[in-house]
Amino acid sequence: MNSLEPRLKYAYHYQAQDNSLIFRYDNAAHKPILSQDEHKHTSQGIELSVAPTLRQVLDEIVDLL
Repeated sequence: MNSLEPRLKYAYHYQAQDNSLIFRYDNAAHKPILSQDEHKHTSQGIELSVAPTLRQVLDEIVDLL
């Protein structure tokens, strides 16, 4: 990707009925700065991740149910 191409941003957010976070994948800029943009938020913290497909996110949700 060159600097003139738009950057595709994404976020997949899954939360419990009480609005508590279960997980969120995104590639938003982060503070503190991470070594890569793609990451996953969980109740345990933030971990580096690859960008999942929607199918992978839905499979992860089904596995948690």
